Amino acid sequence: MNNLKVLHLDNIERLSAISNDMFQGLPQLTHLSLRRNSIRYIEANSLGHLSSLNSLDLSKNRLRFINRSMLAENLWTHLNVFYLSDNAFDCSCS
Repeated sequence: MNNLKVLHLDNIERLSAISNDMFQGLPQLTHLSLRRNSIRYIEANSLGHLSSLNSLDLSKNRLRFINRSMLAENLWTHLNVFYLSDNAFDCSCS
């Protein structure tokens, strides 16, 4: 699966978290769709090794917040499309 470029894991109600090893061995992945799942948590730097990723869809999940450690710094240098709509974000500032 080293040559896989597009991966859609949509509509999987039992998918509630993204772990560090979930997408290991996919260095050529350019598009990852995780929409309409039950994702509540993204482990720190779990997507950092996806150095070819330019499109990420996390819309329609159950994310309440995203912090910097969840998405690796190097992800932002090549990510062109990032969908987060329809999540239950807690927008209160304290």
